[in-house]
Amino acid sequence: MLLPVCYRNCSQSFKKKHPKIEFKFYEGTYEEIIDWLSSGIIDIGFVVKGKSNPGFDLVPLIKDNMVVAYHPEHPFRSKEIVDMKALADQPFIMPTGMYQSHVEELFEEAQIKPPIRFEVHDCTTIANMVQEGLGITIGPKLFLKTQQNIKINNLNIKNTREVTLACQSIENASPAVKEFLHVAKDVF
Repeated sequence: MLLPVCYRNCSQSFKKKHPKIEFKFYEGTYEEIIDWLSSGIIDIGFVVKGKSNPGFDLVPLIKDNMVVAYHPEHPFRSKEIVDMKALADQPFIMPTGMYQSHVEELFEEAQIKPPIRFEVHDCTTIANMVQEGLGITIGPKLFLKTQQNIKINNLNIKNTREVTLACQSIENASPAVKEFLHVAKDVF
């Protein structure tokens, strides 16, 4: 899942400063972005810092809290902070993508096993399932807060993912890539 807000903020600032430089935007999963970076299809990509992107130069941009997401009629709506132990008896939609390890870490720290009803890779599909009341999930706040008909709350245990820009080598990058990295640092 690409972070549209990150891309939008960076690209708008970059275009204002450099209106004659064109760039193509590819949207894909984090796994696809890592593959595209590795093969040279793209010069730079938004990724989450972690084990799956070794060897790339990373520019940290923002830390994104993991939150619980639920249907607007769910009993969690009356809570400001949801205790992880309250998830132990809730039908859970487990993400199988890039931030699955963050979710698993939260459950490990709380020492509970979620009652997994579904395992789903696509973030939009997960959001749609939550909207339909098929279960609750844990995911990145930057994404989930943009979804309609979903409510989110912070958890009593904090876990974040770090969104970064990645490229094969900042030192060997083109001037345009270096400038995009500079603009992105300024934006965030």
